[in-house]
Amino acid sequence: LYQPLNPSVMESADGHWSCTACTYVNLPSTKDSCEICLTPRFSKKAKYEEKTDIRVPDPVDDFPEFVCPYCSNDFTTPELLEEHVAVHQMESEGNFGFSMEASSGGFNEQYEKSILRAAKDGRVSEKWAKEKLSEMKSRDPRSEDTETRTQGICLSLRNFFAKNNRSATGGARAFVVATAVDFYSASYGDRGWGCGYRNIQMMCSALLQVPAFKKVLFGGMGHIPTVPCVQEFLEAAWSEGFDAEGAGQLGGNVFGTRKWIGTTECVTLLRSFKIRAEIVDFISAAATEGSKPTKKGKQQSITSFVTGASSQDTKISETNDAKKKYKPNKELFEWMVAHFEEQAQMHELTGAPILPVYLQHFGHSRTVVGFERTKGNQVNLLIFDPSMWGKNLPSDIASSKLQKIRRTVQSFTHKEYQVAFVRDADSLLTDAERDRSKKMSAFRRIISK
Repeated sequence: LYQPLNPSVMESADGHWSCTACTYVNLPSTKDSCEICLTPRFSKKAKYEEKTDIRVPDPVDDFPEFVCPYCSNDFTTPELLEEHVAVHQMESEGNFGFSMEASSGGFNEQYEKSILRAAKDGRVSEKWAKEKLSEMKSRDPRSEDTETRTQGICLSLRNFFAKNNRSATGGARAFVVATAVDFYSASYGDRGWGCGYRNIQMMCSALLQVPAFKKVLFGGMGHIPTVPCVQEFLEAAWSEGFDAEGAGQLGGNVFGTRKWIGTTECVTLLRSFKIRAEIVDFISAAATEGSKPTKKGKQQSITSFVTGASSQDTKISETNDAKKKYKPNKELFEWMVAHFEEQAQMHELTGAPILPVYLQHFGHSRTVVGFERTKGNQVNLLIFDPSMWGKNLPSDIASSKLQKIRRTVQSFTHKEYQVAFVRDADSLLTDAERDRSKKMSAFRRIISK
């Protein structure tokens, strides 16, 4: 998709540099991470040292501490710190978030401007840019979206765990991976705002494996359509009366805009297709008093965790208070493990597919496709993040490089989380149930201690 520099020369004489992950040629002004896939230009270690001083463990300390330069959380290993800081970096770059404000232009407008800018800056050839724009303008929004899709990653994960489990030293104590989930990355048209839509595409790619769902998803077209088409179907659900308050908060329209969406929009869309979708809230416990303040010292707030929340009970407020810290949300992990284990049991008994979970926190959303429990009893969630470039994941997994997918509980320190999931994979809502599901009632809420 992107035209790299000569592979042997990752930086040109004029300062343009080629991303080592997706090969995109970045401007000299893009110093820290790839404009497309957000892969750091330099090693994370170098970036940390450049940003601030991280406490170096005392060689005689049995329990060394590594301190996050953003929130001052302590970690016992550099690996945990690296994973935690990566989440902060993604948020601080401002690439993802929620906004009630209308955005000028939508997917196609942003796609065209981004392509033309890349051609002007010499990152892609003019011929290639013209071909891509011609394809975009002639594309039917209802056609299958394959541009940033990567298939077969769940199969690669299962093969990886199965192979490692035969090893005498490696392997997981237990693992569950969703049956089939296509990975959808952000593209020229939705980079910076499309994570919600991309996660819906991932969720629906799994639902297509169920014959009954395939008949109703997106009018029975049998494939995953483009982001603009998903926007049209969401507006159609609103026009039928689904989540009227949430629709009002977004002005009743998202097509042709860059408005962000969240879990309630995902559930609204699925329920409009007669699919039994639910939401659960997870409220993190505050860290003990006397915790160190964050080094940033600034506050950000958002009035609604998801823009489409339709009652006071469903609205979440998060403030990144300079003095407020939250414990890792273990209850979220326990729920995820129980949810996937229950699905795995049903899969063994009935052959029902194991489906992914839409995971939301302040400023970003991702798709959970399973978990692994190591022989040391540590649980890692397996996560597809649309901000990443998915084309390299199969080869990464084959090389035992799962750091882009694995996430430990230590990185889940936001105030609140929301998950959207399909409750019943073998039946559709009746007409009466579908009508009742239009109103978003208060969600189930799990509060950490």
